[in-house]
Amino acid sequence: MTEFEEGALVAIGLIVATHDEPTIAASVLNGMGLCEADCSAMDDYDKANLAKLQGECHGKVKLRGLAPNVKAQPTAKSAAF
Repeated sequence: MTEFEEGALVAIGLIVATHDEPTIAASVLNGMGLCEADCSAMDDYDKANLAKLQGECHGKVKLRGLAPNVKAQPTAKSAAF
């Protein structure tokens, strides 16, 4: 993803977060050809906003990599070593 595309995705996520306008955000996303963008490198705040957009667009937006970046926590078994 280019820096421009990432910036556009951040801005689209902010439309959802600050104005609760998923329809407008989805239209911009579609117009830019980013409906299937890989968002895995983005931070969790932006991913959460884009996930909300995806959830409200009933399958029209198919962004990838929206799971939060969660660091693995040691399990009780592995912590014992």
